[in-house]
Amino acid sequence: MAFYLVKYLAKNHLGKLCQKYKLQEEEVKNLIENSEDENEWILEIIEMIGKSRGALASGGKIDMKKTSNLILQDFREGRTRQNHTRSCKSLNLDKRYCFSDIFKEVMKIWMKNV
Repeated sequence: MAFYLVKYLAKNHLGKLCQKYKLQEEEVKNLIENSEDENEWILEIIEMIGKSRGALASGGKIDMKKTSNLILQDFREGRTRQNHTRSCKSLNLDKRYCFSDIFKEVMKIWMKNV
């Protein structure tokens, strides 16, 4: 699920994704543009997020499971706040880009690929 969430956010809200996880937007844009395989750049972004959040396993490798859980936890916490509008404001998103809408879009993508 985190894979599809990152895919959606990278395609539709790249600036906010980079801001949230302290990623270099130009670096991520170049990664997306220069990669031939969509799955490859999505996994690379997840690894970048893991590095940014300190989700390291033994040997200095990124713990992908932990990183995925962190991404989903961040998403859930933003999505489940009582005041939906306040959730959007906290990410500087227009009301039309609120988490419930993003969640619906992510679920559509996920269902196509299951």
